[in-house]
Amino acid sequence: MLNRRTFIASAAATAFLPRPAFAEPTVPRMFNYGPEALDVYASPRDEGKPVLVFIHGGAWTFGNRRNVFALPELAERLGMVFVSIEYRRLPKANIKRQREDVAEAINWVRAHIGGLGGDPRRLTVMGHSAGAHLASLTVLDGSAGPVRGLLSIDTGAYDIYTLQNLNDGEFSPIYRRLFPDEGDWNRLSPVSHIRRGRVPPVYVSWTKIPPHPQMSRMFISRLRAADADVTAFDGSAYTHFSIVRTIGKRANSTTESVTRFLVENA
Repeated sequence: MLNRRTFIASAAATAFLPRPAFAEPTVPRMFNYGPEALDVYASPRDEGKPVLVFIHGGAWTFGNRRNVFALPELAERLGMVFVSIEYRRLPKANIKRQREDVAEAINWVRAHIGGLGGDPRRLTVMGHSAGAHLASLTVLDGSAGPVRGLLSIDTGAYDIYTLQNLNDGEFSPIYRRLFPDEGDWNRLSPVSHIRRGRVPPVYVSWTKIPPHPQMSRMFISRLRAADADVTAFDGSAYTHFSIVRTIGKRANSTTESVTRFLVENA
């Protein structure tokens, strides 16, 4: 079983080495966790490895658990089991229901990953776009259970009230459709659930897409005010899609910063 020292040393040494020419990519195994499914990328030889759980984006309305890009390969190089979860999307399920799906999936992983090569005590959660909102929400409100770290990749939905105020008191059409009931805004805002002493290490990245820079910096400020350990990555050189699609590919700054965070915290 890997201990923390061995994991950090091996990950740092191998994260950017080319994979052997004969290596076959890990084929995911699909499991139903309740309302939806998830994919586990693990070798039968794996045992007690740290786990990276990924929540895909898609404006809460599209995308699927196979939108993983190079993330499984990065997890493999870092000696981690990779899990990609599905959740019901609009209009089939509103964001409150999506939050419940994500929390249920993460807790399923914690309950079952020990028999699939992972260590249930060493879960790290990553999300992109809408998935970053859902990851941040479920980790910070506690419904995802205890995790070792949170990576939130380029979302603007950290505080629904602030989103409204950024546009002269009016939501943009997309957010008006997504968050129609003001009574839900507080519960669905990750910043509302920041509690001193209850926040794991957090990685926050953003691109130039409005209002992501303003919202990300506000989120980081609120986290640091609660004495959270925060890694901030300005991804202005990337697009909303390339900032996640390039993670795991060689010689780019977003791969390097994510790798460093995982090596230090997983």
